[in-house]
Amino acid sequence: MYLLFAFETYYPSGGWGDFKGKFDTIDQAIEKAKTYKWDELNPQNNTENDEIFNGYWHIVDSNTLEIVKAGKYHFYDKDVEFVIYNDDEIINTKSE
Repeated sequence: MYLLFAFETYYPSGGWGDFKGKFDTIDQAIEKAKTYKWDELNPQNNTENDEIFNGYWHIVDSNTLEIVKAGKYHFYDKDVEFVIYNDDEIINTKSE
């Protein structure tokens, strides 16, 4: 089982407050992490500049309690850059 945590850098909820779900595979957790939009990670709209926003995500193996994948978000208005650290993979997506 894999646990997904995703949060914004300015005001993360912390710990279980950033928990987004559990998944059978790492790939399922990554696919869910890719779906988050700016307002879902920052519902209070806590940044002064809505045009640039950063967040992070971690996937934890529930058996070992180790982070097995991690990455970050760069939100630029409606564009999202989704980065997977372990693979040096950058995915650009559009928020709807």
